[in-house]
This record gives sequence, structure tokens and C-alpha cells, in this order.
Amino acid sequence: MKTFRVARSLRTQCVVALAGLAASAGVMAESWRVVYSSSFLSGNGNTFRTTTYVDFDSVERSGAVRKYRTRTKTDYGTTEDVMAASCDHGTRGQWSDMRMYPVYPDTVGGDEVKAVCEFELAPVARNAIPSRAAPTTPAPTAAPEPSQTYSSGSGFLVSPKQVVTNFHVVEGCSSIAVRQGDLAIKAEVKATASVSDLALLSLERATGIGAIVRATALLGEDIMVAGHPLAGLLANDIVVTRGQVNSLAGLLNDPGLFQFSAPIQPGNSGGPLLDTTGAVVGVVVSKVNVLKLEKVTGDMAQNVNFAIKPEVLRLFLDTNRAPYQVAGQGKRLDGIELAARARRLTVQVVCAK
Repeated sequence: MKTFRVARSLRTQCVVALAGLAASAGVMAESWRVVYSSSFLSGNGNTFRTTTYVDFDSVERSGAVRKYRTRTKTDYGTTEDVMAASCDHGTRGQWSDMRMYPVYPDTVGGDEVKAVCEFELAPVARNAIPSRAAPTTPAPTAAPEPSQTYSSGSGFLVSPKQVVTNFHVVEGCSSIAVRQGDLAIKAEVKATASVSDLALLSLERATGIGAIVRATALLGEDIMVAGHPLAGLLANDIVVTRGQVNSLAGLLNDPGLFQFSAPIQPGNSGGPLLDTTGAVVGVVVSKVNVLKLEKVTGDMAQNVNFAIKPEVLRLFLDTNRAPYQVAGQGKRLDGIELAARARRLTVQVVCAK
């Protein structure tokens, strides 16, 4: 990892549940089983760990719906919640409002729903949700232990079946999935350029729209960053931030990068920077490690982030004969229109190690 590189995306899907019940202290009862554990490297070089448990004695059933308690332990504390899952539809949400969201395989939500639903299929009498009677004690059933680790970054479509992301997002992956909205699509690496930190992915099937790519960035122009930072902790939908192009060179005058001010987080790597017409004007790649820089300068840097220039991106695409649209004189979009376009071309890139 370069000295000032942003954390190498999320090392896995991570989630901190919203507090619903008070966290219990001490050793957990045997009914609490691990369904997901993960860690990712933060921008200051520290490892953030999270482990999610389900209380299998709390599972209640009503048709295909399951109600159950979860507990998530992180380096910052422990939280609990009461969740609902639909085994028929592969969705889950908080029991308090029953707003259900799709879950994906091999993520905290997917593993949680899978464990709860598979447990419920055991031939053990369980209590129905309307009943407050104590459940019958089930035979011990081990929850699936995580066998792989996952990292998450961002990317964008340059054509309906090809995605651009950072090389470091897909480096060392045994398998890759691209997610956009409710869709999860298998992807393969078609081309990489480790020096410029770019990768081109080929999708199993088409989705979304292809990006329009600018020829160059302009000093001082307004931009929007779109991506999937801190996946599982923040929204499932894309997260957008606004800023400006601050310099036409990167760290130590790197000519292949430019500096921008829109805030980014781990997981933004590989995502697009859009100009006010919705054209791609750069690819998010890194940020300054503010804690290390503070030790040198005595000051806390703010929003010092870097993107790969569109000239470098277009050379990479041309070299690998990847189709893309060239930006013309587009119509200026307001923030809502710009975010809507970003949603159509931005994807989450999930890497299984």
C-alpha cells in the first residue's frame, strides 16, 4: 500500500446495526452464534474488526418470515437489534419498521438470512411470531463459519457489459461480483494496468448505461463523486459528495493524477468523478493519510484526495479496445439529475479473496 493510498477498499462487507436493544455484557450464551466476521484496513493503517452474531433461541417464525435478535461487536463497541427476514424473497430489515431490503450472497446480510432460514428448516417445533411462549430448545446447530474474506470498492460502466475500477480493488480476488441496485452480476478481469491503478471488468450480462468520458479535467470545475463507501455500514444505494478540482497534478506532482476536494471514504476507490453534465472526468484512487501527514506538518489536512486523469483512463480503454462514449458539449445538470445519472452507471465491486 502506498504511503498515502486510501485504505484498500473495504476488506469485506461490514455493518454496524442501529441500536435497538441494550448490549449485554459478559460472555454470550451458547445460543448466540457467529454468522459473519470481517475486517478492513482503515486510512490510518489500523484494522477495523466487526463480528455479527444471531441469537438462535430468539428466532420466531410466521410463514416465510423470521424474527430474530442480532448482535454486532466492533472495535468501537457492541450493538443489538431485532431483525426480520423473508426466506422467500431474500430480504431483511429492522423488525421495528419492517422495511425490507435485498441481501446478497456472501455478505453480512446474506449470511445472516441464510443462517436463520436454514436453521428454521430443521425439524424442530418453533414458536409463531404472535405467541410470547418460550421456544422449544433446538438441537445444537452450528451457524456457517465464514470461509472467505471480502473487500468492496466502486466502479462505473463504460459500456453495458464492461466496468472500470481500480487495480487495487480487484487485486488477488478469487471471484468478483458487481452489484447495482438489486442486481448482482458475476464479473471477470479483462485487463489491468498496475502502474496507473486501473482495471477493466467484463460482466456476465448487461446492466445500466455506459459512461461518457471527458478529454481532460479543468482546474476549479465542480465535480460529484459517486460510489459505495463503507459498504454495509452506510446506505446500500450509492453515496454522492460534491467538490472541486483543486490541482491538475497529484501527490509529489504526479502527472497522471489530479487533486479534488469532495470527501471520500474506504470503498470509494474506483468510483467515478462526474462533471456538471454527467460525464466522467476522473477515477477515484487515493487520499492523503491525514494522521501520518499531521506528524510531519503538525496540521490536519482536509479533503486532500486524488483521481486518475481522464487522459490516462482513455488511453487505458483505447489500449484494451474497450468501447466508450466521448464527451461533447452536454447540458448542465442540477444535483438531483446528476445523482440520478450517477446511480445508473456506478456499481459496487465485491472481491472474494
